[in-house]
Amino acid sequence: MLCYPQLKNARMKLIEAVRVKDISVERLTRWFDDWEHMITKYRIQLENIYNIDESGFAIDDIEAL
Repeated sequence: MLCYPQLKNARMKLIEAVRVKDISVERLTRWFDDWEHMITKYRIQLENIYNIDESGFAIDDIEAL
């Protein structure tokens, strides 16, 4: 538990505001074009691409379904 939970909320709101302000169709298009180029250049198989956010992941921390 955080001693000052309002600090976490304030920072998260600031980050989200910056993300929204900085987004554009051109920028997203360029990002996906670059992503596709890297996949092609390094011959990355789609089954070897994983989605990980800022919190990361832990190996063996997920139960099999």
